[in-house]
Amino acid sequence: MSLLHDLIVAEMSGGGGGGGSAGATRRVVMTSQDETAELQPNVLYVFPEMANLTITLAAITDSTIANEYHFFFTSGATATATNFPAIPGLDDFAAEANTVYEVSVLEGIARVDGNEVTV
Repeated sequence: MSLLHDLIVAEMSGGGGGGGSAGATRRVVMTSQDETAELQPNVLYVFPEMANLTITLAAITDSTIANEYHFFFTSGATATATNFPAIPGLDDFAAEANTVYEVSVLEGIARVDGNEVTV
């Protein structure tokens, strides 16, 4: 068989990373007390409404796979005070009030999407 075949079989059987079943991404629910967090790659972090949020990114240990840092957080009636890594897309980020954010960092570039929520 080919290397590609072996990789596909490994991914389908859960051997392809992500730490979950059949290669699924692990989901970690955080609390409002988790104001400072070091994110591991290839894990989805879900933060509730946060007054303050400081994020650091753990070192990548396997450079042969795509390593994504991915998290959600809610900024309430008072905008969340954030301290994020100085990488393109996050270096000048400022949260707005009443907004749910999704942040993804891949290959050293951040993508931030925000959706206004009604209270």
